[in-house]
Amino acid sequence: MIGFKNRDESLASVLIITSILILAGSFVVMLMPKPTTAGIVTGRDRSRRQLEEEIEQTKKRTQEMQTAVQPRLWTGNNEAITASVLDQLTKEATHRKLQIGAFRPQKPQNVPGMTELPFSVQVSGPYPAVRSFLATLDASGSKVALRSVQVASSDAATSAVTATLGLSAYIEAKAEKTEPAARPAPGGTRG
Repeated sequence: MIGFKNRDESLASVLIITSILILAGSFVVMLMPKPTTAGIVTGRDRSRRQLEEEIEQTKKRTQEMQTAVQPRLWTGNNEAITASVLDQLTKEATHRKLQIGAFRPQKPQNVPGMTELPFSVQVSGPYPAVRSFLATLDASGSKVALRSVQVASSDAATSAVTATLGLSAYIEAKAEKTEPAARPAPGGTRG
């Protein structure tokens, strides 16, 4: 019998128990099937198929998103698009009896796959009309994206407000026309 009362006996007992556990662990490892080459290849093939399926799903979602975004993109050059945006805003404001106090095109920004044409617009009029104007700009078919809105009361006695809007129009990258880089004149010097 193994006794743990004596220090010499307890050390021997611990060593025997540890040896039995190591021996049992060795038997378990020996009984476990070894990975085969076929199993490794099958696992790799399964992982590859899963990755290919995920890639196809991502491509499909990307195509769906591009199809949804395409109607909201402008084509043409910056000046023509800016004029079209101003014309659209003027028509909508006139229809709602609003006044456009300022229209300021900002510096175009390159974003992946497209160019953003930001604008700052100031609109004044009755609050319900301004809100209706904003709803038109934020509608799903609009080609103008509403980025920010700041509304301030113009007259405390009436519902007149002034709204400062941050708008953007997006141009598809392949539709943009870029001018070729300037070449030095023949015989000219380079700086």
